[in-house]
Amino acid sequence: MLKRILITTDTVGGVWRYSLELAHGFARRGACVTLVTLGPSPNVAQRREAEAIPGLRLFCTDLPLDWLADGPTQLADAAHVLAGVAARARVDSVHLHTPALVGNATWPAPVVAVAHSCVGTWWSAVRGGAMPADLAWRAAAVERGIARANAVIAPTRSFAAALIAQYRSSRPIHPVLNGRRPLPGKADRRRRVFTAGRLWDAGKNIAAIDAAAAHLGFPVFAAGPTFGPNGDTIHCERLHLLGQLHDAA
Repeated sequence: MLKRILITTDTVGGVWRYSLELAHGFARRGACVTLVTLGPSPNVAQRREAEAIPGLRLFCTDLPLDWLADGPTQLADAAHVLAGVAARARVDSVHLHTPALVGNATWPAPVVAVAHSCVGTWWSAVRGGAMPADLAWRAAAVERGIARANAVIAPTRSFAAALIAQYRSSRPIHPVLNGRRPLPGKADRRRRVFTAGRLWDAGKNIAAIDAAAAHLGFPVFAAGPTFGPNGDTIHCERLHLLGQLHDAA
């Protein structure tokens, strides 16, 4: 029986890649995917890549990402809007890219919430100490989402354990490892280091790689944005910055 699945996504970082890989996997099994974006709109290359997936419908919203929302009400409203999209699409399951989007909405199908990251564990690992009020309500939304979702998954065992510890969760958080389809072509092997990610995010600690590059006898390349939508930015002294590359590049 053909299944309809709604997936929410974030175009800013690795969640986008995860969502497309997931959509590809569902499409290969005959499912129809409604891919809903929050936050910054996908660029032309992202749109083309998404629309090339058989049976996928791309639905772009101006809803805020959980870490960019102005307050709890805005995030709660986003959950209700997404539940309405899921109802109109008559989906059989909902796959949210953060537990914070579960809210108190009435969802028309079982909800799987995947925690790629969260402000609570981020603050504990990167800053420490008492969490500021602007992050505390976001962490509270994650905690409620973990309690309300039908299932919660995380990309690693260590992060699943960190979430359980952070939110004192009595329910299981299942580790489901991220994966990629095999990349075409043959790599040009040279003595160099390459890293990719949301370089501006302090949690990625790109400063450590920049410092390590001073002790290597070969170049270190970094792909990804150095300026975030929240205003955070970084400056690197030794890395060869490649900017934001499309998937084939």
